[in-house]
Amino acid sequence: MKNLIAIFLVLSFFNFSSIAQYNDNYVQAKTAKINGDEIKVVKMSRKDNHVKVKYFAAKDNGKSVYDRYRTWSANKSIIAYSSGTYMDLCGGNPLLANPVGVCFDAGKLVNARIKDDMDGLIIVYATGGVVASNLKEGNLSVKESSTGKSFVLNLRNAFDFSTFKNWARDEEATVFQTHLLNYKGVLAVGTNGSSNARERRFLAVCKDEDGSIIHLLINLAGNNTLYNATTKVSDYLKTYEDMDNIIYLINLDTGCQDVFQAFDENGNYKSGFSGQMSINSAANLLVYYYE
Repeated sequence: MKNLIAIFLVLSFFNFSSIAQYNDNYVQAKTAKINGDEIKVVKMSRKDNHVKVKYFAAKDNGKSVYDRYRTWSANKSIIAYSSGTYMDLCGGNPLLANPVGVCFDAGKLVNARIKDDMDGLIIVYATGGVVASNLKEGNLSVKESSTGKSFVLNLRNAFDFSTFKNWARDEEATVFQTHLLNYKGVLAVGTNGSSNARERRFLAVCKDEDGSIIHLLINLAGNNTLYNATTKVSDYLKTYEDMDNIIYLINLDTGCQDVFQAFDENGNYKSGFSGQMSINSAANLLVYYYE
């Protein structure tokens, strides 16, 4: 048995209706118990490209992330949203806060400073796809859509970073940094990670048995250090979701901006699938939607 930490699981499934906003072949929500801690999971398949991702990295021209989201989402079928990476001015006005780490928003440079202790570089494409790279490896691969030309870049090299900035601008890419916790099935966080015991939230991207890419927004209640939470969630993915191929697992902010909400098949707030803060508090926002 793959489970190493004696996980006791009770699942109750809530499938989104195939005749409503979502097709339940692509979107599911579930509640589980892991060693007494409640876990909420929104599981989404990227097969057939119905499920897409949008990231609002920061305010823009004085318009808050919430206002930007409200305008953009008017004609969208929203599956769920969550706060993304960390912000400065913790607890302050989200209009004044900026994302921590290197950041671009739809090709616009927001923060040029790479944060050395966060190895996860996340790229959200204008087409709705999302990928992650390990900055420690220094081998980020990107491609120009207009020419097909590929680059392998080390963003800690000044010349490579300049090339990357030009690429992000031309591709209208959105980029942010966060803690990379599991990469290619290997834990990337040690016992010396954050020792604060608190609720945790993650984005896991995996590949299932038929090769489809699966995204899972995972909200873990209870009090867990970053290492303990990562271990529990990694084991949950392998043992109960049959996700032997974990592409990456990243941390989402539940401190300065604990924003999270999933929606039911009618577009209403899904009971129990929410964070502690209103979306008004979001200084950045990761959004999943269905087309």
